[in-house]
Amino acid sequence: MIGIYLLMMGNDVVYVGQSVNIDRRIKEHKQEKKKEFDSFFPMPCDISNLDSSEAMLILVHNPKYNKQKYEISVNVKKKQISKGKQINLSKELYNKITKEAKKLDMPRTQFLHMLMLNFKYKLKQKKKEK
Repeated sequence: MIGIYLLMMGNDVVYVGQSVNIDRRIKEHKQEKKKEFDSFFPMPCDISNLDSSEAMLILVHNPKYNKQKYEISVNVKKKQISKGKQINLSKELYNKITKEAKKLDMPRTQFLHMLMLNFKYKLKQKKKEK
């Protein structure tokens, strides 16, 4: 499966990664024993969205094993930042996030974090159903 995966320790996201073969990559993580985790959540993702999806999850969760840090940008062209990479959101998506955050009277980053926590909760519910 092509997509994004979260390595979890308890309720914490400790690593966010991407792969064109998630099952193989999880096996590699287990063999390497460099990252301590007790579960993982695979998320199918179109290959063209891997970088931005991974970056958004890293931005929201700030996992301890991810060395790369990100900042949000609405610029069309990528720019290097001294301590990381930028996530390039479409103007439409950026405006939608801003609008929804304003409705709830919260900063965009807090709104994104809330979305990801809700997503994580839904993943846990699916895992319990299995």
